[in-house]
Amino acid sequence: MDSLPVIDISPYLNNTEKKQEVVEAWYRAFNTVGFATIVGHGVPDEVVENAERVAREFFSLPLEVKTKSSHTDIKSAGSLGYVPFGLEMVSGTTTPDGAEIKSSKRSNDLVESIGFRRTEADFLPDTPKNFTQEVYTYWDHMLKLLQKIMEISAVSLGLHEDYFVPYYKEPRTFLKFAHYPPVEKEPEPGQMRYGEHTDFIGFTILKQDVSAGAALQVKFPDGKWVDCEPVPGSFVINAGDLIQIWTNDLFLSNWHRVKNPEGSFINRSRLSIVYFTGPKVDSMIECLPTCCSPTNPPKYKPVKERDHLANKMNKMWKPT
Repeated sequence: MDSLPVIDISPYLNNTEKKQEVVEAWYRAFNTVGFATIVGHGVPDEVVENAERVAREFFSLPLEVKTKSSHTDIKSAGSLGYVPFGLEMVSGTTTPDGAEIKSSKRSNDLVESIGFRRTEADFLPDTPKNFTQEVYTYWDHMLKLLQKIMEISAVSLGLHEDYFVPYYKEPRTFLKFAHYPPVEKEPEPGQMRYGEHTDFIGFTILKQDVSAGAALQVKFPDGKWVDCEPVPGSFVINAGDLIQIWTNDLFLSNWHRVKNPEGSFINRSRLSIVYFTGPKVDSMIECLPTCCSPTNPPKYKPVKERDHLANKMNKMWKPT
């Protein structure tokens, strides 16, 4: 395997005779690498294009305008609102063996962002025009796609297709526009646009920037970091920590990062649209009934969604 699996999920969505092939491909992808590129998802191109357009317009604004959409305490806000360049340090959340990293030894990520929770507390900018409308339209389509992702996951794990519905009636969701400006100076040793990490809770739905070359890298089973080439009209899906706990390691929450630009892309910015998802905040996450047995007992202690997320979020900020 030298690239992410590409899965056309339209046979499942359209309930065709190839529906089971989608389920089997889904299980293989998340069991081996924890990632998949999906096509045939049904999200209209114009929905994605409009979201990308207003995001680029926002990030092109002067800093003093963008910071009007910042929370007064960015760390406690948990990425809500505008986060200026250089404040995040996602590789500080953990190490591959689960031990904490000393924050002072890590480098800040080369990114600025703006994030939303779809609540009255959102720090939505007044400009550009139609920003809120395009953000919420995109959000609605992602929520529908999430419901299908959870259904496919349930079936692939030998559960009823509606198994996750009670957990996702009020899901934890968070939409983030991440902007990586052109690299203007030599990065610090080990510094990247976004450092190595696993995602914190459920599945993540990522729209890559097809205009800026490969940047997302995923750690494959042989230990190599593999470039994930953007596929036009696709989304990249990856499993977060709680999915791995739920499935007792059958689905992997895998390491990934955003590398620094190279060659002809070094002077280009990059825009990523990231939709983070998870079960409702009071969910207790413990091994699914089809993922353990007397000879394969649960490997993780049950954990509340809110406790796991809070622990990870507290470690992702650059010390001031």
